[in-house]
Amino acid sequence: ERSLNQRLAGGSEPLMLSLDVRVQQIVRDELAAAHRRFRSIGGNAMVVDRATGELLAMVSLPDFDPNRVGDVRRIEYLNRNTGEAYELGSVFKILTIAMALDSGHVSLRERFDATGKLQIGRHRIGDDHAENRWLAVPEIFEHSSNIGTARMAFAAGGAAPLEAFFRRVGFYGPPAIEIAEAVRARTPERWAEVTVATTSFGHGIAVSPLQFIDAVGGIIGDGTRAPPTLLKRSPGDEPTRTR
Repeated sequence: ERSLNQRLAGGSEPLMLSLDVRVQQIVRDELAAAHRRFRSIGGNAMVVDRATGELLAMVSLPDFDPNRVGDVRRIEYLNRNTGEAYELGSVFKILTIAMALDSGHVSLRERFDATGKLQIGRHRIGDDHAENRWLAVPEIFEHSSNIGTARMAFAAGGAAPLEAFFRRVGFYGPPAIEIAEAVRARTPERWAEVTVATTSFGHGIAVSPLQFIDAVGGIIGDGTRAPPTLLKRSPGDEPTRTR
């Protein structure tokens, strides 16, 4: 409401949220159950219409009772979807594989050596659930191979195409959302070989969950991006799309 205050005060146009209260309630109930079960510090979840970019639900826990703001703790104000950047780990393999295939230097049938460890200078990279064999691209994704993903990133060209791809999906720009409390991604200052390897599987780069679903939304479907929004788009109001 604060970030949209100027438009609300003007009163020249109606503003309707994209949130679906039914979806919002279901997502909060399920997230709260998991939050209690695992005794987690926090949790977050979103549901987005990929075609329009409309957010149907956005939940961050722990949250608070807006009728008792005097009792709110600082941590409860944090929207974990937009207000913090995280090293998201293996889900980044979605982006790296997309980059590698998009580069034209890697095909789905190509195989990469995922035996032993990958040695880069004094650093050794391994797999949590090692297959210890050569893996095709779909198998690298299926078995979440850090070694295979890193080798794929190098085969696609290494630092230059990976950084360029991260720029294309929005990690170097401001988050596209109406909420003012939205942080920028923390990206590497230097792209050494080990940085290419670790960022390929989601370490050494931190993004907000919103930025990540925005990026993945541009990979699935027809390959275009509809910027995320908390406002309902009118029929025929096509969002700006970027490839």
